[in-house]
Amino acid sequence: GDLDAQCEQDARELRAIAVDLMTAWGNKDPEVAESLVAEFVRSGYMELHNVAAVVGGIVAQETIKLITHQYVPQNGICIIDTANNLLAAVKA
Repeated sequence: GDLDAQCEQDARELRAIAVDLMTAWGNKDPEVAESLVAEFVRSGYMELHNVAAVVGGIVAQETIKLITHQYVPQNGICIIDTANNLLAAVKA
């Protein structure tokens, strides 16, 4: 009932925010998948521990590279699609 209506409202607001950000970053025709927004809203305030572990590992690895000057850190953006188990690094 009320929870479904609230999730739908949150999804609309989140999608609008995502489109605004993508437009501000120079994307001329931003497209945000409804299923992605719905899944993000559905997860609510839950701690997504597996995603947090992956992101934490990547951040730790890149931090060590910066501190030790032993390897070249990632130069760009790392995109993680946990719904499809994909990871992509895009140069900035």
